[in-house]
Amino acid sequence: MHVVKGPAITSGERRLLAVVLLGRAMAGADPGPSEEALRRAIGPYGGRLEPLAEGSTLVVLKADRQVATDQAAQAARCALTLRVLARDRPMALAMGRAESTGKLPGGDVLDRALRLVSQAANAPGDPPPIALDATSAGLLDARFDVIEREDGMILRGEHALNEGMRPLLGRPPAYIGRTWELNALTGILEECIAEPRAGAVMVIAEPGMGKSRLGAEFVRRVQERHGEVSIWVGRGDSRRTGSTFDLLGQVLRGVFGIRGDEPLPERRDKIRSRVVEHVAAGDQDRVTEFLGELVGAPFPGDGEVGAALRAARQSARLMSEQMHRAWLDFLQAETRAHPVLFLLEDLHWSDFGTLRFIETALREQRHQPWMVLALGRPDVFEIFPRLWAGRKDVQEIRLQRLGRQASERLVRHVLGDGVEPATMERLVHQADGNAFYLEELIRAVAERKGAALPETVLAMAETGLARLPLESRRVLRAASVFGEVCWDGGVVVLLGGAIEAVAASTPLTKLVEQELLVARPESRLSGERELAFRHALVREAAYLTLLEADRKLGHLLAGEWLEQHQEADPRVVAGHFERGGEPARAARYSADPDNQMSLHEDVPENAQALTPARARPGKGDAEKGRP
Repeated sequence: MHVVKGPAITSGERRLLAVVLLGRAMAGADPGPSEEALRRAIGPYGGRLEPLAEGSTLVVLKADRQVATDQAAQAARCALTLRVLARDRPMALAMGRAESTGKLPGGDVLDRALRLVSQAANAPGDPPPIALDATSAGLLDARFDVIEREDGMILRGEHALNEGMRPLLGRPPAYIGRTWELNALTGILEECIAEPRAGAVMVIAEPGMGKSRLGAEFVRRVQERHGEVSIWVGRGDSRRTGSTFDLLGQVLRGVFGIRGDEPLPERRDKIRSRVVEHVAAGDQDRVTEFLGELVGAPFPGDGEVGAALRAARQSARLMSEQMHRAWLDFLQAETRAHPVLFLLEDLHWSDFGTLRFIETALREQRHQPWMVLALGRPDVFEIFPRLWAGRKDVQEIRLQRLGRQASERLVRHVLGDGVEPATMERLVHQADGNAFYLEELIRAVAERKGAALPETVLAMAETGLARLPLESRRVLRAASVFGEVCWDGGVVVLLGGAIEAVAASTPLTKLVEQELLVARPESRLSGERELAFRHALVREAAYLTLLEADRKLGHLLAGEWLEQHQEADPRVVAGHFERGGEPARAARYSADPDNQMSLHEDVPENAQALTPARARPGKGDAEKGRP
């Protein structure tokens, strides 16, 4: 079947982005840094500076296919960096969708930022607070010091790693559903201590599945049961993935108690003080000086003792060898004194140097009592294809989705045993085993926000789709216009009919293989393959990225296509024409006397699409793909 070319939804899309807004300096206050100084400060965060009227300044941060929680964390760190430079200027951080162009972001994200910065300017405090919108506050985890005040959410700083979890309705959330994994980690550590031996575990899971929570719970258990274990912690950083030894240097700075803002002599003293505790006297100077190179606290290399350091600075190979030797000697000395747990978060943002030093340590210090727990996403194996391959002392745990029973237990733990069955069904279905989604959905129910999905959940789902190729995203947007169900021929029409229906099935089939769409064995429309979104959340996330003009055109084209294919339910066709800007054509169908649902009811646009089929009113509505 050849389809005549016609109007089509474009390749443009709305994308989630974060903005940091600096209000103008208060009257009589220091005007703050120059524009050039601000540009240098935001450079590491991928920010773009946009001066606005009346002295305020907007920082737009690149999405770069980041997960929404990563975007929020990067924006928060950017805001905290700017706070050091612009102490007297009110600030706000907001997240929302805007057209993916190089222009100023439109929509409500800029409006929200402007309102927030106005509130911050009138709020008490010195310096003025960094105000957060609900989306950014909800996406920041417990590393960030976020407080809720009468005038809104405020960002105050960033905690040290693993200082608990983000509260759920004012208290730490119960740890449910990962007992096996937690016990497995505990058993491995206890074997490493008892043997003694070295061991490593990689915990791999998609964002939101609970890797960091598992790590935090494990650390808490170790602290309770094995107080003799020294816990060394590091977190990969997307801004420094190419920096050699960055992650190992971060871990060692934590071990030495170096914050990073101390004078250089003080940093050197901290390294030396820790080294002399356990390293043999004859090796202390060498180990101290080369560990100084690793952590960014270089020693002068004076005198006879510094000869090796001076020589190594003339040869990258020799420097690497000497730092490696110092690292192994320090680790051996420490593990002879006490067991060590080496926790690495965000392994996918590590660096080759760190991973190589850890691998050789696992081999050369294999009879010492220490364990590596590395938490990462599945793409870590794309970035590091041979990561610790073939090592028998490295085990891998893949976190699965939370089971139904675990999900229900968490819901009841927070909302009580009296939760309605329909509410329970909706929460478990919508979360689909994702721990982050489930906690956010529970918050929404507790705060009586209705059946619509929380913006934080939609943001996470949307940024997950952003990793798909451009054409796949366009096809998903076209499919989403029809609702939870679509058809090959209908998608072709929305894409402009520039391709044959057979050709259109190729990207659709790929989306089926990726489990974003599901091919149904039978179709309501004769001669058309019927596809359904695997999860309504995927449909909603794709739909929200449509430009307003594309959404309107898409519904108009979908209504016409369904009209031609004799859609049995007039409400479906009428709904598309209504949203496509054709109320007169919609009225022809909504006038049907059998139509018991007004198109003008004040119902959230996504409420029907995101309710489990067996909980929805209306016979067959889920099957008919009502938009």
